[in-house]
Amino acid sequence: MRIFLTIGLCFMMALGGQAQIKLRYNTDNLQVRQAEAQEELRVRAEVEAFTGRPWQNPTQEKNACPTIDPEVFYTFPGSTVEAFVDTVALGGGDGTTLEVMQCSGAGTQFGTGVLSETTLSYVPLPGVEAGIDSICVEFCDAVNNCQTLKYTFVVRRNGQVHIEDQVILQAEEFIPEVCVDETKLPGEIVCNKFVECIDDYDGEGRQIFYFNTYSEPTPCIRYGASRFAGIDTMCVVLCDEFTICDTFKIPFQIRSDTLNMPFFDDFSYGGPYPSSEYWLDRDGYVNTTMADDPPSVGMVTLDGLDRGGSPYPSIGAADALTSKYIDLSSPAGPVFLRFFVAPKGFGLLPNEPDSLVLQFRNNQREWITVATFDGFENNVPIDFVPPFEFQAVPINDQQFLYDGFQFRFVNHVTPVGIFDLWHLDYVRISDLEGDQIFFSDLAFTQLPPTMLANYSSMPYSHFKDFSTQELRSGPLPSSYFNHLNTGQNPSSNSRITITELNFNESFPINLNVTDATNLNSQEHVDYEKDLGTDFSVIANKLANDFGAGGQLLLQTQYDFDNSNQITRNDTVRSVTVFDNYFAYDDGSAESYLFFDNPQSDNPSLAVRYRSNIDDSLRAIQIHFPHVNGDAEQQLFNLRVFIDDLNAEPTYEAIFQQPLYTDSVRDTLQGFTTYRLQNVLKELTPVFLPAGSEFYISFQQVTTTNDGIPIGFDLNNDYSNNVFVNLSGGSWSAIPDGFEGSPLIRAVVGDFTPVNTNTQEVAQTGMPTITLLPNPSRGIFRVEGADLKLAELEYQVYQSTGQLLESGPLNDQLDLQQYPNGLYYIRIWGASLTQPETHSIVIFK
Repeated sequence: MRIFLTIGLCFMMALGGQAQIKLRYNTDNLQVRQAEAQEELRVRAEVEAFTGRPWQNPTQEKNACPTIDPEVFYTFPGSTVEAFVDTVALGGGDGTTLEVMQCSGAGTQFGTGVLSETTLSYVPLPGVEAGIDSICVEFCDAVNNCQTLKYTFVVRRNGQVHIEDQVILQAEEFIPEVCVDETKLPGEIVCNKFVECIDDYDGEGRQIFYFNTYSEPTPCIRYGASRFAGIDTMCVVLCDEFTICDTFKIPFQIRSDTLNMPFFDDFSYGGPYPSSEYWLDRDGYVNTTMADDPPSVGMVTLDGLDRGGSPYPSIGAADALTSKYIDLSSPAGPVFLRFFVAPKGFGLLPNEPDSLVLQFRNNQREWITVATFDGFENNVPIDFVPPFEFQAVPINDQQFLYDGFQFRFVNHVTPVGIFDLWHLDYVRISDLEGDQIFFSDLAFTQLPPTMLANYSSMPYSHFKDFSTQELRSGPLPSSYFNHLNTGQNPSSNSRITITELNFNESFPINLNVTDATNLNSQEHVDYEKDLGTDFSVIANKLANDFGAGGQLLLQTQYDFDNSNQITRNDTVRSVTVFDNYFAYDDGSAESYLFFDNPQSDNPSLAVRYRSNIDDSLRAIQIHFPHVNGDAEQQLFNLRVFIDDLNAEPTYEAIFQQPLYTDSVRDTLQGFTTYRLQNVLKELTPVFLPAGSEFYISFQQVTTTNDGIPIGFDLNNDYSNNVFVNLSGGSWSAIPDGFEGSPLIRAVVGDFTPVNTNTQEVAQTGMPTITLLPNPSRGIFRVEGADLKLAELEYQVYQSTGQLLESGPLNDQLDLQQYPNGLYYIRIWGASLTQPETHSIVIFK
């Protein structure tokens, strides 16, 4: 099936001059963008809690410091500054006079002023570093009408650089306060800022720093170290009332423990970033979907996107995978770095001059290239998925055998984006195993599948009384690779365990993962396990033991015991979600589809679902990848059909725009929500009769070569439920070559989620509730002018629509018991003209 998936990436459907549907590799990484956004949200919440002001990235602050007054004359010690007295503008001429006089109050203290004709010269006194003087000049015209002109002079020494004491801390340690000596400035500080420091710190851009308050100038900062060891010099500029600006250099020495051999990572964890236990940077993407047949479940993919999911600014060196510090000072034998590498996978191949470079860091901190893996000289068939190949690179040069050794892989790309992919797995350094390909490990290579037969996720209310037809009844597949040099019995001591996580309920089944008894050395094998009578056990428990259910999280776990195991890949897990939506996708979009519409055919795509019970369609969620330029300016129509795609739509929303989610605040995995409403924004849910099929249709309106992109999941093929209408005529099944699932979800039930990028608020002029701070760690102040809070009620909903709690409102909401994420608060009562719904974010 994988071959057909990749063929589909270059497929287009064209009949004469009509519109086309196309599928392309995705250049947007939803999981990485979301993970980086959640990290930014954590930092924002922390900064706002400490500083009491809205977040502002300190590296992007543009405050003018110091503020120069154009009406003031500035001079340095030993220098003279001149002020020109414009007598012409004052009506001067014959008979006018100019005279220096003492201003009201004290006279000059820090310098002297001399008037020569119309030029006032000011000279600082010897030894003066800073001061402010005022000199007055009296101008009288020919008829003795006089006025006094006041000139302000500021003496300021040159700015100085101060080296502060070194601050020693561990990698990723947070220092809540480091203060510089502001008394080294002559006057009171009036502003502060960060400036770039020149150093050779490897972790530049990965540390966290900000002033500990922004309500007034402060000499104190907070600092969070990155994972990288070394000296990171922070430069803080303080400016005083005399506009003297001194730079204070604070050297932070970050220390990191070294790892002992063996060093080993098989990336068999959730990601999306490499584990901080082994790696310093977060450029690589840990995943289970981007290549075929890895030596162990999970891999790390290097591409042309940075750790925030955005393309690098220029071609060349892109993603890096940099190891932590390893002690190679006293090896017991020959040391080898062993790993598996594969180019391309299910992405775009690296061509020349693209390459993957392996570098070792010597004891002089220089990176030495020891191996280069070149891109393909010629194009290869798009359905070709190169296998993982084993590599063994000796680490035998004395310059590398020290305590603190590092290695790194660097991907060189043209162009930037999710292009030129390289996949790495099973990275190991040992001094006792030589360069052999054998490892003491029997590994799973794939995750368990969804436990549903017809969807990847569905509402529990539609499953409960239909468990036998909605539960996967066919065999459960499993995949293995035997790294040992002898055959292994994968059925021995293996188990399939099923657990509902919300209720912590285990299912009484007794299944091993496979009945196969002999897996040959160095062999990839796929097996299947028939559920037998345990199918009924699972179906009955799901149908009867969870009441109304709400949200259920059904975890499927495979594991086996093996005394030879050297890694965690003897256990793999996946979760099947029962919530308030139907979905065919797993939340990942390896590619995207779009309409090419030069003929204004307004082509359409439709996805089919089935309603097992009477229900209401409340909203539609679509994932729009960040590709195809500014697609937000394009338009599309949303339609809902009941049972018949060729009938009149039951619901229609015309001229919609593809809003992109707020990656920082949104927790719906990058899905944009369109609730069903009319032009007056009144909710208009669509009734779904029990047993009916319903279709969600997306119609491209804007004429363009590259239409609105919709995320497409290559790992879950439900294409039998996807249809196209390319010319306004009849509907047909999506053609061969589009095996997969569009990321379009149907939200049903009693609760209507809030549209993406909007909040329901009271009408203009009506009282409005405010919840602060937002985000917060779980405590929210409730504020509302002229409102009697005691007369109001509230409800707390998960972002998916599940009611969590309700009750009388007061001036504080304590939601600390709930996990990080997006929630909706619905508030209503006598003092509100209409109910309000607010979105809040909990981040601890």
